[in-house]
Amino acid sequence: MKLTIEKAIEHGIREINIHCHKHNEPSTRMIKANGGSLESEILYGGEVVQRYVVIAP
Repeated sequence: MKLTIEKAIEHGIREINIHCHKHNEPSTRMIKANGGSLESEILYGGEVVQRYVVIAP
């Protein structure tokens, strides 16, 4: 994930959106460890999906 975020920033993307299911704790921890902050939660297909955003420095 870190490399993908770095490449996105190299290409001029300043806001990266990453989604995962709320019950997926390993993904949640990985996203947060890479600078993600929770933007919102939505209900999709009967499951809660968390929407994180990483803002480029």
